[in-house]
Amino acid sequence: MARSVVAVLRRLPRGALADVETFNGATGVVLRMCQAPVCVLAVRVDTDHVASILLVANPRKLTALNARVAPTAIV
Repeated sequence: MARSVVAVLRRLPRGALADVETFNGATGVVLRMCQAPVCVLAVRVDTDHVASILLVANPRKLTALNARVAPTAIV
């Protein structure tokens, strides 16, 4: 799973920022363009398997993340 996330992050456009953040009580990756959140991805693992994957890309559901700014670019 981690390899898949890294592979996707490597294909992001220049200027895309991705950082690990906490949102809705989960820790995951927040992707930003021009400091605005574009999507979030959280993976919940139970013992030895992926229990759930949360991917949110609806701008109305990402408004709580607008005030935060990712400090570093990984792309």
